[in-house]
Amino acid sequence: MRVTPGVTRTSIVAGASPEAVRVDRFHYPPGGHTHWHLHTGEQVLYGESGRGWVQFDGQERARLDPGRVVPVPVGVRHWHGAVPDESLVHIAVTAGGDTEWLGELTPEEYAGDAEADRSVAREPDPDGLVRAFIAALEGRDVDSALTYVSDDVVYDNVPVGSVTGPTAVRAALAGVIGGSKHVQWVIHHQVGRGDVVMNERLDRFLVDGRWIEVPVAGLFVLARGRITLWRDYFDLETYRRQRGGVMTAPVTVPPEGRPAAS
Repeated sequence: MRVTPGVTRTSIVAGASPEAVRVDRFHYPPGGHTHWHLHTGEQVLYGESGRGWVQFDGQERARLDPGRVVPVPVGVRHWHGAVPDESLVHIAVTAGGDTEWLGELTPEEYAGDAEADRSVAREPDPDGLVRAFIAALEGRDVDSALTYVSDDVVYDNVPVGSVTGPTAVRAALAGVIGGSKHVQWVIHHQVGRGDVVMNERLDRFLVDGRWIEVPVAGLFVLARGRITLWRDYFDLETYRRQRGGVMTAPVTVPPEGRPAAS
Protein backbone atom coordinates (compact mmCIF):
# COMPACT_ATOMS: atom_id res chain seq x y z
CA MET A 1 0.00 0.00 0.00
CA ARG A 2 1.52 3.33 -1.09
CA VAL A 3 0.16 6.22 0.94
CA THR A 4 1.31 9.33 2.78
CA PRO A 5 2.44 8.99 6.41
CA GLY A 6 -0.30 8.34 8.97
CA VAL A 7 -2.76 6.58 6.67
CA THR A 8 -3.86 3.23 8.13
CA ARG A 9 -5.85 0.27 6.84
CA THR A 10 -7.82 -2.21 8.97
CA SER A 11 -8.94 -5.43 7.32
CA ILE A 12 -12.59 -6.29 8.07
CA VAL A 13 -13.02 -9.16 5.60
CA ALA A 14 -9.74 -10.55 4.28
CA GLY A 15 -11.16 -12.76 1.52
CA ALA A 16 -10.58 -16.52 1.32
CA SER A 17 -9.16 -16.42 -2.22
CA PRO A 18 -7.69 -13.87 -4.65
CA GLU A 19 -11.10 -13.46 -6.28
CA ALA A 20 -13.08 -13.15 -3.03
CA VAL A 21 -14.63 -9.93 -1.79
CA ARG A 22 -12.41 -7.91 0.57
CA VAL A 23 -13.57 -5.20 2.96
CA ASP A 24 -11.15 -2.70 4.51
CA ARG A 25 -11.50 0.45 6.62
CA PHE A 26 -9.07 3.28 5.84
CA HIS A 27 -8.24 6.21 8.12
CA TYR A 28 -6.54 9.31 6.71
CA PRO A 29 -5.25 12.18 8.87
CA PRO A 30 -5.91 15.68 7.52
CA GLY A 31 -4.22 15.94 4.12
CA GLY A 32 -3.45 12.21 4.01
CA HIS A 33 -3.98 10.39 0.73
CA THR A 34 -3.05 7.43 -1.44
CA HIS A 35 -0.72 7.48 -4.42
CA TRP A 36 -2.16 7.13 -7.91
CA HIS A 37 -3.32 3.55 -8.48
CA LEU A 38 -5.82 1.36 -10.31
CA HIS A 39 -7.71 -1.85 -9.60
CA THR A 40 -8.16 -4.93 -11.77
CA GLY A 41 -11.34 -5.80 -9.85
CA GLU A 42 -14.42 -3.73 -9.10
CA GLN A 43 -14.39 -1.52 -5.99
CA VAL A 44 -16.84 0.68 -4.11
CA LEU A 45 -15.86 3.33 -1.53
CA TYR A 46 -18.26 4.29 1.27
CA GLY A 47 -17.67 7.42 3.35
CA GLU A 48 -17.94 6.71 7.08
CA SER A 49 -16.80 9.93 8.77
CA GLY A 50 -14.91 13.12 8.04
CA ARG A 51 -14.44 14.60 4.57
CA GLY A 52 -12.43 13.57 1.55
CA TRP A 53 -12.10 13.31 -2.21
CA VAL A 54 -11.78 10.68 -4.90
CA GLN A 55 -9.94 11.91 -8.01
CA PHE A 56 -10.26 9.95 -11.25
CA ASP A 57 -7.71 10.78 -13.93
CA GLY A 58 -9.01 13.58 -16.14
CA GLN A 59 -12.22 14.12 -14.16
CA GLU A 60 -13.47 16.51 -11.48
CA ARG A 61 -13.08 15.33 -7.90
CA ALA A 62 -15.89 13.36 -6.29
CA ARG A 63 -16.72 14.09 -2.66
CA LEU A 64 -16.34 11.27 -0.15
CA ASP A 65 -18.50 12.44 2.76
CA PRO A 66 -20.32 10.26 5.33
CA GLY A 67 -22.94 8.08 3.68
CA ARG A 68 -21.70 8.81 0.14
CA VAL A 69 -20.93 5.85 -2.16
CA VAL A 70 -18.35 6.22 -4.96
CA PRO A 71 -17.95 3.31 -7.44
CA VAL A 72 -14.39 2.83 -8.73
CA PRO A 73 -14.30 1.53 -12.33
CA VAL A 74 -11.88 -1.27 -13.23
CA GLY A 75 -8.59 -0.05 -14.67
CA VAL A 76 -9.14 3.69 -14.07
CA ARG A 77 -6.21 5.60 -12.58
CA HIS A 78 -7.24 7.46 -9.41
CA TRP A 79 -6.36 8.48 -5.87
CA HIS A 80 -8.38 9.26 -2.73
CA GLY A 81 -7.78 10.91 0.61
CA ALA A 82 -8.74 13.50 3.21
CA VAL A 83 -9.23 17.23 2.72
CA PRO A 84 -6.38 19.41 4.08
CA ASP A 85 -8.04 20.35 7.38
CA GLU A 86 -10.06 17.28 8.38
CA SER A 87 -9.53 13.53 8.71
CA LEU A 88 -11.39 10.90 6.68
CA VAL A 89 -12.57 7.35 7.35
CA HIS A 90 -13.98 5.26 4.52
CA ILE A 91 -14.81 1.63 3.78
CA ALA A 92 -13.46 -0.03 0.62
CA VAL A 93 -15.26 -3.09 -0.76
CA THR A 94 -13.20 -4.78 -3.46
CA ALA A 95 -14.42 -7.69 -5.60
CA GLY A 96 -11.23 -9.63 -6.38
CA GLY A 97 -8.35 -8.51 -8.54
CA ASP A 98 -5.20 -6.65 -7.60
CA THR A 99 -4.12 -3.07 -6.95
CA GLU A 100 -1.48 -1.62 -9.26
CA TRP A 101 0.36 1.25 -7.58
CA LEU A 102 1.50 4.06 -9.85
CA GLY A 103 3.23 7.38 -9.23
CA GLU A 104 3.06 9.58 -6.14
CA LEU A 105 0.87 12.69 -6.25
CA THR A 106 2.60 16.00 -6.69
CA PRO A 107 1.63 18.81 -4.28
CA GLU A 108 -0.02 20.53 -7.23
CA GLU A 109 -2.13 17.45 -8.06
CA TYR A 110 -3.29 17.17 -4.45
CA ALA A 111 -4.08 20.89 -4.21
CA GLY A 112 -6.05 20.89 -7.47
CA ASP A 113 -8.45 23.80 -7.77
CA ALA A 114 -8.09 24.67 -4.10
CA GLU A 115 -10.74 27.36 -4.02
CA ALA A 116 -13.45 25.19 -5.60
CA ASP A 117 -12.48 21.97 -3.82
CA ARG A 118 -12.30 23.52 -0.36
CA SER A 119 -15.59 25.30 -0.85
CA VAL A 120 -17.23 21.96 -1.64
CA ALA A 121 -15.48 20.25 1.26
CA ARG A 122 -16.55 22.86 3.80
CA GLU A 123 -20.19 22.75 2.77
CA PRO A 124 -21.17 19.08 3.13
CA ASP A 125 -24.76 18.11 2.48
CA PRO A 126 -26.90 18.41 5.65
CA ASP A 127 -27.84 14.71 5.66
CA GLY A 128 -24.19 13.65 5.53
CA LEU A 129 -23.16 16.15 8.18
CA VAL A 130 -25.81 14.92 10.64
CA ARG A 131 -24.76 11.32 10.00
CA ALA A 132 -21.12 12.24 10.61
CA PHE A 133 -22.09 14.03 13.84
CA ILE A 134 -23.96 10.95 15.07
CA ALA A 135 -21.13 8.63 14.02
CA ALA A 136 -18.69 10.66 16.13
CA LEU A 137 -20.99 10.42 19.15
CA GLU A 138 -21.34 6.67 18.61
CA GLY A 139 -17.55 6.52 18.80
CA ARG A 140 -17.71 8.56 22.05
CA ASP A 141 -15.57 11.17 20.29
CA VAL A 142 -17.27 14.31 21.57
CA ASP A 143 -14.39 16.51 20.40
CA SER A 144 -14.94 15.43 16.79
CA ALA A 145 -18.72 15.72 17.14
CA LEU A 146 -18.45 19.32 18.31
CA THR A 147 -16.58 20.30 15.15
CA TYR A 148 -19.95 19.92 13.36
CA VAL A 149 -21.78 22.46 15.54
CA SER A 150 -21.77 26.26 15.51
CA ASP A 151 -20.42 28.47 18.29
CA ASP A 152 -23.99 29.39 19.27
CA VAL A 153 -25.52 25.92 18.88
CA VAL A 154 -28.62 25.21 20.95
CA TYR A 155 -29.06 21.63 22.21
CA ASP A 156 -32.68 21.25 23.27
CA ASN A 157 -33.17 17.91 25.01
CA VAL A 158 -36.90 18.45 25.30
CA PRO A 159 -37.79 16.50 28.48
CA VAL A 160 -34.72 17.83 30.32
CA GLY A 161 -34.06 21.35 29.01
CA SER A 162 -31.81 23.23 26.61
CA VAL A 163 -28.22 24.45 26.71
CA THR A 164 -26.31 26.82 24.42
CA GLY A 165 -22.78 26.62 23.06
CA PRO A 166 -20.32 23.74 22.50
CA THR A 167 -19.01 23.80 26.08
CA ALA A 168 -22.50 23.40 27.49
CA VAL A 169 -23.30 20.65 24.98
CA ARG A 170 -20.15 18.80 26.03
CA ALA A 171 -21.20 19.01 29.68
CA ALA A 172 -24.73 17.81 28.86
CA LEU A 173 -23.36 14.77 27.03
CA ALA A 174 -20.64 13.95 29.56
CA GLY A 175 -22.77 11.82 31.86
CA VAL A 176 -24.22 9.56 29.19
CA ILE A 177 -21.46 9.45 26.58
CA GLY A 178 -18.60 9.38 29.06
CA GLY A 179 -20.38 6.97 31.38
CA SER A 180 -21.18 4.40 28.68
CA LYS A 181 -18.91 1.59 27.60
CA HIS A 182 -20.53 1.52 24.16
CA VAL A 183 -22.87 3.90 22.33
CA GLN A 184 -25.14 3.05 19.40
CA TRP A 185 -27.55 5.50 17.78
CA VAL A 186 -29.48 3.58 15.15
CA ILE A 187 -31.07 5.80 12.51
CA HIS A 188 -34.24 4.08 11.29
CA HIS A 189 -35.31 6.92 9.00
CA GLN A 190 -33.77 10.27 8.11
CA VAL A 191 -35.17 12.97 5.84
CA GLY A 192 -34.12 16.50 5.03
CA ARG A 193 -35.12 19.58 3.14
CA GLY A 194 -32.71 22.42 2.68
CA ASP A 195 -30.89 23.02 5.97
CA VAL A 196 -33.37 21.04 8.11
CA VAL A 197 -32.86 17.34 8.85
CA MET A 198 -35.16 15.08 10.90
CA ASN A 199 -34.58 11.51 11.96
CA GLU A 200 -36.16 8.65 13.88
CA ARG A 201 -33.56 6.84 16.01
CA LEU A 202 -33.04 4.25 18.68
CA ASP A 203 -30.39 5.68 21.03
CA ARG A 204 -28.60 2.98 23.01
CA PHE A 205 -25.95 2.99 25.74
CA LEU A 206 -24.14 0.18 27.52
CA VAL A 207 -24.00 1.21 31.19
CA ASP A 208 -22.86 -1.04 34.05
CA GLY A 209 -23.06 -4.14 31.88
CA ARG A 210 -26.58 -3.59 30.53
CA TRP A 211 -28.11 -1.75 27.62
CA ILE A 212 -30.57 1.13 27.88
CA GLU A 213 -32.73 1.84 24.81
CA VAL A 214 -34.81 4.93 24.08
CA PRO A 215 -36.69 5.79 20.86
CA VAL A 216 -35.85 9.36 19.83
CA ALA A 217 -37.12 11.85 17.24
CA GLY A 218 -34.41 14.34 16.34
CA LEU A 219 -34.47 17.73 14.62
CA PHE A 220 -31.32 19.40 13.26
CA VAL A 221 -31.17 22.89 11.76
CA LEU A 222 -27.98 23.90 9.95
CA ALA A 223 -26.44 27.15 8.77
CA ARG A 224 -23.15 27.66 6.91
CA GLY A 225 -22.32 23.97 7.14
CA ARG A 226 -22.75 23.66 10.93
CA ILE A 227 -25.54 22.48 13.26
CA THR A 228 -27.13 25.50 14.95
CA LEU A 229 -30.07 23.71 16.59
CA TRP A 230 -30.25 20.10 17.80
CA ARG A 231 -33.58 19.13 19.36
CA ASP A 232 -34.37 15.61 20.61
CA TYR A 233 -37.82 14.38 21.66
CA PHE A 234 -38.10 11.23 23.78
CA ASP A 235 -40.07 9.81 26.70
CA LEU A 236 -38.21 10.52 29.92
CA GLU A 237 -39.98 7.73 31.82
CA THR A 238 -38.76 5.16 29.29
CA TYR A 239 -35.21 6.20 30.15
CA ARG A 240 -35.83 6.34 33.90
CA ARG A 241 -37.35 2.86 34.09
CA GLN A 242 -34.21 1.38 32.57
CA ARG A 243 -31.81 3.58 34.51
CA GLY A 244 -33.37 2.98 37.90
CA GLY A 245 -35.10 6.36 38.10
CA VAL A 246 -31.93 8.38 37.51
CA MET A 247 -31.69 10.91 34.67
CA THR A 248 -28.02 11.79 34.23
CA ALA A 249 -28.23 13.27 30.71
CA PRO A 250 -30.09 12.85 27.42
CA VAL A 251 -29.58 9.53 25.55
CA THR A 252 -29.77 5.58 25.43
CA VAL A 253 -28.67 1.79 24.81
CA PRO A 254 -29.00 -2.07 23.44
CA PRO A 255 -28.03 -5.77 23.17
CA GLU A 256 -24.71 -6.51 21.50
CA GLY A 257 -26.20 -6.89 18.04
CA ARG A 258 -27.41 -3.63 16.50
CA PRO A 259 -30.92 -4.10 15.05
CA ALA A 260 -31.21 -3.52 11.35
CA ALA A 261 -32.44 -0.07 10.40
CA SER A 262 -35.48 -0.03 8.15
